[in-house]
Amino acid sequence: MGTRMTFVTEEEGINVFLKSKEVNFELAVQNPVYRTASIPKNIFLKLHEKLYVMVKGKMGTFNLYRFTGQLTEELHKQLENLGPHGTMDLNNLVRHFLYPVTVNVLFKKGLFPTNERKIREFHQHFQACDEGFEYGSQLPECLLRNWSKSKKWLLALFEKNIPDIKTCKSAKDNSPTVMQALLDLLEMETNEQKSPNYGLLLLWASLSNAVPVAFWTFAFVLSHPNIHRTIVEGISSVFGTAGKDKIKVSEDDLKKLPLIKWCILETIRLRAPGVITRKVLKPVKILDATHSCVTGSHTIGVLEALSPQVWWLGNLAKPRPAQGTFPREGGAGPGSQPPGACAHAAQRPRTLPRGASRPFLS
Repeated sequence: MGTRMTFVTEEEGINVFLKSKEVNFELAVQNPVYRTASIPKNIFLKLHEKLYVMVKGKMGTFNLYRFTGQLTEELHKQLENLGPHGTMDLNNLVRHFLYPVTVNVLFKKGLFPTNERKIREFHQHFQACDEGFEYGSQLPECLLRNWSKSKKWLLALFEKNIPDIKTCKSAKDNSPTVMQALLDLLEMETNEQKSPNYGLLLLWASLSNAVPVAFWTFAFVLSHPNIHRTIVEGISSVFGTAGKDKIKVSEDDLKKLPLIKWCILETIRLRAPGVITRKVLKPVKILDATHSCVTGSHTIGVLEALSPQVWWLGNLAKPRPAQGTFPREGGAGPGSQPPGACAHAAQRPRTLPRGASRPFLS
């Protein structure tokens, strides 16, 4: 919608994207955040860094183990509701699991509706918001009637439930949920301004990426029988054969199943659900290639946006393994890092080690 974006596909471009002081993330996303959740620029810029630190502290790598018990419990509930037999569209199946689990874990246990009609209503409105994000994040609401209607429905849902979310505490350790920690920060910094709006933003951020990544991971694994078989055998070796007993999952258990992590990261490389952008504040130079047909220079100008292209980062890596194969030569022991560009998409890119290969090559 009038925004010029430059996609970086080489190591030098990624270094500029991550390290340059002439590019800025907050200014790149501020307007889409305003369109999506009606959060004014002054409040967003004031709170973004503090909210980032808070969320990273709650959900950073070293604290994810705190969620495994509750996630497992919620997933067991959804499995029980699903029943032992039947068929379902894969995308709907993923939503059936992740919508209630995510809402109940990050916001408040029991917040997701259990009434069938209300469940369908939630699915309908969130999917409308999610699928219309590309336009809704850039155009006035008056041009997008259905998107605007669903956005208002979700804001009303949070408006109604904010008081209950604030007072509810974990039955196990009395620790606050991510949304409760967010509300505490909003109360301290803005006297609770825009609480429902930040609730909507957290909901969208947590589900809009998780659902497509889970869907495509299942799709790729199921379409590669050898990978599927290896994963099932690995799960059986760690948790035992499938039965009626509920399993308990720990961080140590997951470390014994590195292939699952590999597949998730490779899926993100092949089917990245979104882009990360940074606004160019002053002209920056990247590579010895022409970025402007008008000037013929190698400089990316002001008012443009930079974004890394994960698929190309992986496909330009040298040497590139043969397509359609998955030899486990890149190291598959506990603690080993998955090969492929996704394993370091947010770090300094590097080429694949010799002998490493990827699942789902395309």
